[in-house]
Amino acid sequence: MIKEDIKSSTLNGRGMRDYYAYALLLFFAVVNYISGYPGGMTSDSTDQFAQSISYSFNSHHPPIMSMLWSVFNHITQGPQLMLAFHVVLLWSSALIFYKSFKHKYPKLALLFIVIPLFPAILSQSTMIWKDISFSLTFLLAISIACYYTMAKKKPSVFVNFFLLIIIFYGTGVKFQAKFIAPIIIVWLVWLNYKAPIKKILFLTMLGSSLVIGGNICVIKFFSKESPSEQLRQIFDIAGISVIIDQNLFPDFIQNNPLFSWEKVKQNYTPELVNALVYSPDTKIFNMTNSQADIDELNKALFNGITRHPLAYLEHRFLNLIHNLKGRKYPHYAVVEEIHTQPYGIKNNNSMLKQIVVKYLRTVPVFLAANGFAFILVLVGICYLARIYYQGYFYYFEEAKVLLFIFMICLVFIITLFFTTMAADYRYYYIVRLLSYFSIPIIFILRYNIRYISKL
Repeated sequence: MIKEDIKSSTLNGRGMRDYYAYALLLFFAVVNYISGYPGGMTSDSTDQFAQSISYSFNSHHPPIMSMLWSVFNHITQGPQLMLAFHVVLLWSSALIFYKSFKHKYPKLALLFIVIPLFPAILSQSTMIWKDISFSLTFLLAISIACYYTMAKKKPSVFVNFFLLIIIFYGTGVKFQAKFIAPIIIVWLVWLNYKAPIKKILFLTMLGSSLVIGGNICVIKFFSKESPSEQLRQIFDIAGISVIIDQNLFPDFIQNNPLFSWEKVKQNYTPELVNALVYSPDTKIFNMTNSQADIDELNKALFNGITRHPLAYLEHRFLNLIHNLKGRKYPHYAVVEEIHTQPYGIKNNNSMLKQIVVKYLRTVPVFLAANGFAFILVLVGICYLARIYYQGYFYYFEEAKVLLFIFMICLVFIITLFFTTMAADYRYYYIVRLLSYFSIPIIFILRYNIRYISKL
């Protein structure tokens, strides 16, 4: 019987197809790592790396990523192992998505292996940023949840524990992650307990409290508090003030010798806050630790939003428009040596990297734009609404997977809309990841529905 099974597998080609698929995936992962070696580093990356060496952490970049980096430094100091960690997360996720669908849809499942090669994903996959680490960690958790959803199986105790660990890490790496962590946790609870909705919600709240509360404790007890929240507050007050042409800044800022209303009007841009807080020639104040000043800043922002809500929304929509754009020259393993020079980390200008960069630059910009990912999410949500209306939703596990994926995307987009203080392409990396990985699932779901409708 075993021999017949092996023979049957050989005849239908699935066994051999798996070997080819795994070999191809491994090849792409190795190329991704070698071409991106030692890992892209900017000022943010270098700051986190410096913290990982000094063991002196601050909350501007949540410390858990620098803590993990400290562990990697015991093996080899530098970004190499953090890059390897990210590459493993990305291609392991692609592998798990492939395994989730390969038995029923072997040809369509092969699409998951090439999804990471799309410029929207590949272009920033080798950059050592918290945005990438958070996104790839959550992608792995989502791929595992997808696997058990499609298999209609309950995850083992070990898998559940592993999922909680990576969700904990991903949530701790980026501020906005705490707003989407509960969605992944409710997915995990649903996989384990086919219980009444009240019990699922209770367990979700409990799990979310442990994950989010645990990370708050890590920041509080193992890092120095940074007044980073003031960046967003200054950004919003400046935006509202310029739009209504009225100075809404609190007195302690207006009394600062650095401040001038003309400087604000000349240097405010909805694209980013940097000019107002970092550039020596254009900054308007120094961040404060005074609780009285912080209270005054909070009050000024609250009054600005409540009294001028349309100006606030206009400012935020202008920022979103900048975020929707693509990037003609994407960051691929770029090392800003002006920051990394003290650590001896240099750019890798190998021929393999040049080939990858040339490929990235030949693809039309709009396909890599955040806006294109938003369109994919919107189309996906509309498609789910349509099949729900047609009565097909509850018959297909693919629909449930897509529901969780698009919920995560939508909540993250809304969260970032109100909390970001820059239009940075990398901020929406997780939306680009999930929207592209949803494409094969939509194809599979559509194939199933068309097949059923013909019966």
